[in-house]
Amino acid sequence: MAPEGHVSDDAAAVRAFVLRLARAEATSVVDVPGGIGVRHALYPASYEHNRLLLHEPLPSSQALAAADDVLGAAGLPTGGSTGSATGRPTSAPTGSSGRGR
Repeated sequence: MAPEGHVSDDAAAVRAFVLRLARAEATSVVDVPGGIGVRHALYPASYEHNRLLLHEPLPSSQALAAADDVLGAAGLPTGGSTGSATGRPTSAPTGSSGRGR
């Protein structure tokens, strides 16, 4: 059994690593409410290199507005760009129950 606090320490370390890596790879980093937006000029079609990384809870309407500001303003697609620092969606996409109907 892992010592108490071990799992949360590991999760925090992973989140910090993902954020550092995204910042290092990006050609542009923009602070947004709840996290950062990253863009990479050489890979405009890459979701991995052009996305929001949210590390704090944020209403989906604010996350989508931030995606429009950061990605849409650069001419990049904004659909499905909300997510956590681990890459997991923070909420179902607009108009979806998240059940894959």
